[in-house]
Amino acid sequence: MSSVRLVGFGLLSLLIVAPSTYAQSFESRHQRDLSANPSDLHFRLGTTAGARKFHRGERIPLTLEFWSDSPDKYKLNGATYDRSGRLPTEEFVLDRDDVADPYVDYFATGVLGGIVGGLRGNPVLDTKPYRIELNLNDWFRFDRAGTYRVYLKSHRLSRERTALDLSAGESDRKTIQFAAVSNLLEVRILPDDPAWTESKLREIESVLVQPEPEFPKPGGPPIPVNQLEDELRSARQDLRYLATPAAVELAFQDAYKLSNRPDTLLLIGARDRGQAIAAFDRYLAAPTAAITEWDIRLRALFTFLQKEAPKPLPMFAWQIAEGTDMQKFWAEGETRHKRFTELVHAEAIRLIPVAATKEQAARKTSGEAIAAIAPVEAKTALLVPPDDYGLSSEELIAQFPNFPAQQQFELLGKKWDLVRGPAMISVLRSVIESGCT
Repeated sequence: MSSVRLVGFGLLSLLIVAPSTYAQSFESRHQRDLSANPSDLHFRLGTTAGARKFHRGERIPLTLEFWSDSPDKYKLNGATYDRSGRLPTEEFVLDRDDVADPYVDYFATGVLGGIVGGLRGNPVLDTKPYRIELNLNDWFRFDRAGTYRVYLKSHRLSRERTALDLSAGESDRKTIQFAAVSNLLEVRILPDDPAWTESKLREIESVLVQPEPEFPKPGGPPIPVNQLEDELRSARQDLRYLATPAAVELAFQDAYKLSNRPDTLLLIGARDRGQAIAAFDRYLAAPTAAITEWDIRLRALFTFLQKEAPKPLPMFAWQIAEGTDMQKFWAEGETRHKRFTELVHAEAIRLIPVAATKEQAARKTSGEAIAAIAPVEAKTALLVPPDDYGLSSEELIAQFPNFPAQQQFELLGKKWDLVRGPAMISVLRSVIESGCT
């Protein structure tokens, strides 16, 4: 048999054997992890209403249920959300490695995203299951039809230290943190269905076009809870999970409506990143779109990813392998941060001519955002006024009573040296007296 035929036979054997071997390895890993669960602790992973089949881009709602045969022994972190967009407690294990983590470039580059917390309870487990609901889409974007198996190592549990722990070599800390391991869960992703995708997009759009609900004003009367708030939040989340080019375009329409920046995680996790970046650039160039500091940093992140192609960095203790050189890890983080800072500055300068063409309100906001990152260049381009507003010290003092409150605060604070002196005393006295009448 020729060498070419041997190579071909080897590849064919690999294709036949590898999936079975991988499956056995996955099942063995699950059994090994599952055996570490305490015998009196139970953790069940399921889907809402028992659904198992989902369209590509459809929300996959999960239910996590924890209970114990030993009441008052285990405490649970009951968080259901983190303001960053993903909880730090869940470690999902999938039976294949060809599934994208949609937000890895946001959370694991070490330059922009991070866990920021949120409200949560810490219930003590008893024999009645405590239920938490999450969405699998926050960890995986399924781009191919097929059957997937997953289990969860949930780093939510803790218990008080016992004398037995000390004898086993545990530290003298008051509590012990550990992960509970779930059962295997199987879900099936259906082949692409353009009709379903279009219908879902129109359903989301019908919610987003509604007027935003009114929120209570400080000191004003209370406002009844509006169900539309939850509907809008859910629709925007579904749009993020859909992640199609049409979903990205609808997200920018929503951003225009709100005069707010587009959904960061949708842009990061979009199926077609090139299209998402192009749509983002069109948004930044729109005459009425106000550029924010976050927009500048997010656009710089895409440049950083394109130029540097950084490998993911661990974010949590359970992601760091034993024996990891932490000094090397921190040095890599510092190097990335320095490079990213340079790219953010360059991005701010690149957007100066874009900001200069915007309508008045958007130009002002955009100029201030650019000036926060590249102050010298923004002032040179006249996007923001110079430190002295183009006035002499005498003119600043004389016109002080007529300045807007923000400008007065700046002169009395970080720009005090511009008006410091005896001539300012009578002006301040006059302002104070007029404010008391």
